[in-house]
Parts: sequence; C-alpha cells; structure tokens
Amino acid sequence: MSPILSLPPATMALFWLPTLACAVVEVALPAQRALRALLSLAGPVAVLGVVGFLWPEVAGQSPPLATFLGDGFGRFALGTIWVLAFFAIALRRGEEPRSADGGDTLLLLSAAGGSLLVLSADLFATLSGFALTLVPVWGLASVSGRIEGREAALKGLLAGVLSLVLFALGSALILAATGHSTLAGIGGFLRDLPPGEALPPLLAPGVALLLGGLGLFVAAVPLHMWFSDLAEGLPASASLWLTGGVLVAGLAVSARILLTALLPLAQHPQIGWVELLRGVGLVALLVANAVALVQSRLQRMAGYLAAGQTGFLLLGIAAAGEVRGEGEHIVGGILVFLLVHALTWAGLYAGFSRLTGPEPPRVSHLEGLARQCPWLAAVMGLALLCLSGMPLTAGFFSRLVLLEAMVSAGWTGTAVLAALSLGLVLVMSLGLVAAMVMRPPTSASPRPTGVWPALAAAVTAVAILAIGFLPGGVLRVALQAARSLALGF
Repeated sequence: MSPILSLPPATMALFWLPTLACAVVEVALPAQRALRALLSLAGPVAVLGVVGFLWPEVAGQSPPLATFLGDGFGRFALGTIWVLAFFAIALRRGEEPRSADGGDTLLLLSAAGGSLLVLSADLFATLSGFALTLVPVWGLASVSGRIEGREAALKGLLAGVLSLVLFALGSALILAATGHSTLAGIGGFLRDLPPGEALPPLLAPGVALLLGGLGLFVAAVPLHMWFSDLAEGLPASASLWLTGGVLVAGLAVSARILLTALLPLAQHPQIGWVELLRGVGLVALLVANAVALVQSRLQRMAGYLAAGQTGFLLLGIAAAGEVRGEGEHIVGGILVFLLVHALTWAGLYAGFSRLTGPEPPRVSHLEGLARQCPWLAAVMGLALLCLSGMPLTAGFFSRLVLLEAMVSAGWTGTAVLAALSLGLVLVMSLGLVAAMVMRPPTSASPRPTGVWPALAAAVTAVAILAIGFLPGGVLRVALQAARSLALGF
C-alpha cells in the first residue's frame, strides 16, 4: 500500500486499465468506431460499478476492501468525476472523426489523473494528480484541429505550469516548516502547537503559495481568465470535462486540504484563510456571473459561469472552516453541490454539442431551437433553471444548503449577496430560454443526435428533477461520505 496515497496498487490499476485498453484499440484498430465507442464508454461504467459495489460503510469489512477506494469523501468525489467522464465520452460520439485521434484516451487519462487527485493524502501526490489531470486537457485542445484550440492549449499550458510551480513551492515550504507532507501529518503538527506559540517562519509563505496554486487550478477570480479561453477552444465534449470533471476534482481536493491539513489555521490571526476564501468567493460570484451575461459564445459563457460556481463553493468551504461544529453537514452540502454541478454542465453541453459546427456555438445558434428540436431545448432549459437555483430542481437544494452554512457562520450579508448573484444567472438563463422558445430559427437545424448523446441528456434531465423533488436520499449519502473528512471538526 502506498504510504502517501493510503491506497493499494490495485486501486490505481482500476483507473489506468481503461485508459490503457482504449489506447491499444485506438492504435491497433483506428477505424473500428463502434468498438472504440463501446470500450471507451465501458471504462467509466466499470469504475462506477466498483465504486457502487464498495460504497457501503460496513464495520465488518476486511481492511483491504474497506480501504480499496479511500474514505467516503473520496469515493463520492470519485463517482462524480467518472460520471462526468461518461457524459463527456458519450457526447464525443457525435463529434468523433472516422479515424482515431487519441481523444478518448486523453479523456480517460485525465479522469485517471483526477481520481489520483481526489484520493491523494499527500501534497506531492496531489501535485502529481494536478499534472496528470491537466496535461491530457492541453492535448485535447491541441488535437482539436482549430487555431483557437492551439491558442487555448498554450494559454492553459502557461496557467497550468504556473499553478504547478506555485503548488510545488508551497508544498516544499510547508514540508520544511512542519516536517510533514501528508495531510494528516500537517494537520496533527498544527493542532499540537502550544497556544500562543509563533508559527514556523516558512509556514505563512508556504500556505500563500499553496493557495495561489489551488486558486489557479480551480479558476478562482481573479485567476480565471485562462479557464474561459480554454473552455472555448476545446471541442464541446472536452470543454464539458474541463468545466465539469477537472473543476470538480480541483474543488474536492481543495476542500480536503483546507478542511483537514490547514483547518487549525482557519482562524489564525496570521494565516486566516477563511476570510480570504470568503472575499474571493464573493467576488467570483459577482464578477464571473456578470461577465457571463455579455458573452456571445456559449462555451466561453460556460467557462465564466463555472468560475462563478467555484466562488459559491469556496464560500461553503470558508463557512465550514468558520463553523466547525457543523462541519459534517456543510461538507455534505459541498459534495451535493459538486454532484449537481456535474449534472448541470452535462445538460448544458448536451445542447452545445448538437450546435457545434466549424466554429464554437454562439447564442444566436439557440434561436428557435424549441421548434427545431423540442426535447433538446427542454434539457438545456432545465439545466439553465438548475444553474440559477430555481425550486423543484437540484440546483435549488444544493445552493440552499450552502446558503444556510453561510448564515450559520454569521455571514448573513454574504449569504444575501450570494443569493442575489443567482439573479444574474437567472437573467442570463431566461434570456437563453426566450431565444430558444420565442424567436424564429435563424440557422440550420441541429445535427442529428446519436444514441449515446441522447441517453446522456435524458439521464441528466431525470437526475436533476429527481434530486430536486427528493433530495433527502442524496443528502444522506453525502452526509455519510462527509463523516470521514469532518472528523477534525
């Protein structure tokens, strides 16, 4: 068992085998589209099957079985990531060229990196997960065949390398200051410091660099500009993976690091990261959502909206650091928010992928969509309403939990501003819905929808409505998963 991952080698093999199998088929049988499709879709399904089989927290489980997929928090985040991987590969079936271009393998490789990211228990293992998650995304932009894709890959490369450098430097300084690189070791060292004792001199700059690297990775305002550029330059399926899967993995590991290793510093006068996250999260909600309103390109708009969702979750993490006694409930809300984010973006991109042509889809391409393809317009409209937190959708429940966490932390004004920021999203959403329903078509009909993209859209719509009407089941599962992370509260 790896001491830094606390996971057996068989666990990592579970993530890498689908990638290896898909790579072999793409190289050996590049023209076999059906075989490649089945094999690439079978990978996420297999991983999700193992996650579901090992999900129950049974006290009588043998140690190898109990630790095969880490703790409950990691399993929940892991399941969300591979759900996004399945949706992204399903949407890719409508974009796929007749010959293999390596896109399926790159998507599965990035999903394997995201799995390492959410399960890692060490800062340097997290650094490896960051690299393995980002590098395939740059490759997806490079092989897109468009100039915009290559430019976006370069911008993503520069931002990603800077993120990795900042995180690596911060990890090294924290190791020098505490003598530990594991999250449990760092948290234990900080908790054991006598009250009133000065912190090690290298700790403050180490935490600052670490937070800078995390902020770049999760597109936290004002470090988010690269994210929208890369989201626009990618094909729709890969853009879904970036704004959904990559962002979910980064936010999950951010919550793990802050709420385990750095929790003792939450309210420290020198390194109080709670107020920093509170300010950054609120600015992100207001700025990113406002900028999304004036975008004409749909994938670029989705990139800004995703940065706004990062702000909402950062406020939830900050509230968990402020209110330790209710940490388990807040962490459960964070997990539910990540799952709903994944489903919402899958619904949005189900429509985007049907509108793509030689250039990225624009807002004008939505005009008259309800007359041309009613079911597709319905799925996109439902996803937009979910994004704006409307009742009877999963978005209302997931945002309500985090707003209640802010009120519990005594941040009533912050909660009010966060709720008002949803008004910006609602205005944008109603405008897009009006374009689909009330305006005449101005472009050609959407391309025919394949079986797998249609199935992904249907599953997304059903899940959004099911969680909206019956949220208790998902919350119970999330609270059970949150207990492993909330032990330090």
